[in-house]
Amino acid sequence: MDRDTISSKLKGIIDPEHLLQAIENSLEHSDETTHGVTGLVFKRYSITVRKKSGFSWSVECRFRKEETTSASSLQNARDRDA
Repeated sequence: MDRDTISSKLKGIIDPEHLLQAIENSLEHSDETTHGVTGLVFKRYSITVRKKSGFSWSVECRFRKEETTSASSLQNARDRDA
């Protein structure tokens, strides 16, 4: 199966450009940090990149709690007003 034709399960959840930016940021700045860890923060999530030996990385994406909390708080306020 051609990997280029497979639809991504992350489509619409995580912007592929953000992943690329996070890896490029790691290439540029990982040697400036104590453990080779860099990260970028976006509106809906943050991406942390840990540079491994050679040409590899460990990438972690965490969704921001503030958005979830504010959305649930807004819904609770609407329910109280109704």
